[in-house]
Amino acid sequence: MHERVRRRREERGLPGYVLAQRLGISPSYVSLIESGKKVPGEDIARRMAEALDDDADLYAAWAHSSGINDLDGYTNRLLRLRAYASDPTLQGRLRSGEDIAASDTPPSRKAAALASIVPRLFRSKARAAEDAQEGVEPELAVIPLLDEGADPVAPANERKDAGQPLKLDPRLFADDDRGRLFAYRATPDMARRAGGSIRLGDWLILTSRVDPADTQGIFAVRSNGRIVLSPILVKGREVLLLPPPGTSDYEVVAFKNDADLGRVLAGRVVMKLRGM
Repeated sequence: MHERVRRRREERGLPGYVLAQRLGISPSYVSLIESGKKVPGEDIARRMAEALDDDADLYAAWAHSSGINDLDGYTNRLLRLRAYASDPTLQGRLRSGEDIAASDTPPSRKAAALASIVPRLFRSKARAAEDAQEGVEPELAVIPLLDEGADPVAPANERKDAGQPLKLDPRLFADDDRGRLFAYRATPDMARRAGGSIRLGDWLILTSRVDPADTQGIFAVRSNGRIVLSPILVKGREVLLLPPPGTSDYEVVAFKNDADLGRVLAGRVVMKLRGM
């Protein structure tokens, strides 16, 4: 991770002392972090992710794992603890004081525990609290991963898929978006148009539900028979695809009314998952 921090800072032309000022730490501490000699606490790690336009949860995990030498072993111990906490029979054995071996936790229970923990990594604290009260895990949402330029409404036998669909917890998304989700893997053109908010290799989750009155963000736009992902500006009866930084060539798509604008805008980005 320390190499990633240095690389992203350098890619953005950000001097170490400027990053230090933004984080409220000394330049020498930034140097220690980038050399791998120090790992920041969670608060600084999250602020560092924001300053470098990176995944805050990834940086927080880095901060928390700094004192763990065996992540696999630590994960297995967490899974075992969860199995005992959720199984009345195992709880009874735990309270009885009898000897318990790690092998006493059936593999199937470990797998079930893992299946329930992983989705929570992609869930807000508020939703996690709701899940605990409900005690029910939903089926994962299956989100088609489309090839660059592919239209999400094309018939399944004509649609160009880029690979296996993504599977995410549906509670990550608004109820109205469920069943309307599709995804792309960010290409160089997508990253270039987004001006730094999207990186090459990111997974971009979009919904086909578009509000013509809200055109902030990155949109999938139908233009010249293809889908283009870009920030937009709606001016009169035209959608302007904003040019990449450093250029001035707008791509313009005309529309007739609000209903037609809904046809031009195939979707909007509602989530980005950082590619590694």
